[in-house]
Amino acid sequence: MQTEGRLIGTMNLANGLTVYFYDQTVGIIGDRCQVKMVVSIPIEIKREYFENTDNPGTTYDKFVSVVGNTVHFQASRLRNFIDRSEVDQILVELKGEFIRSNLDYISRPHFARRFVWKMYREWQESVRLNQMYGHHLQQAKESG
Repeated sequence: MQTEGRLIGTMNLANGLTVYFYDQTVGIIGDRCQVKMVVSIPIEIKREYFENTDNPGTTYDKFVSVVGNTVHFQASRLRNFIDRSEVDQILVELKGEFIRSNLDYISRPHFARRFVWKMYREWQESVRLNQMYGHHLQQAKESG
C-alpha cells in the first residue's frame, strides 16, 4: 500500500508512535470520486525487540538488511461514487471511524514490538517458502 497522497493529518500516540493520514482520492467520472484515506504508522525496528531470540544481533541484522530500519502499519478506508463537494466531509468521517475503531489497539505499549514481530514472522515464512520452491525446482531439474 502506498502512502503517497496529500497528508491530511497526524496524531501522536501515548506509546510514542505517530499516525499519518493521507488523502488518495481520485476522480472517477464527472463530479464523482473514489475517496480513499490511507493510514500509516512508521515503526522503527529496534534491536531490543529481538533480545529473546537465539541470536539477537544476527536475527536483527538479517531482518533489517532486508526490510530496512522501519516497517509501516497501514490501513485504508474507501468510499465510492462520492460527489466532489462531499470529499472533505467524507475524509473527516473516515478518519473518525479509524480512530474510534483502532485507537485502543494502536496505542497499546507493546503495539510496535508485536507489529515488528508479525512482520518478522511473515518474512521468515516467505524465506521458508522460497527455499522450498527452490528445492522443488532443483529436484524437478535433476529428475527431468
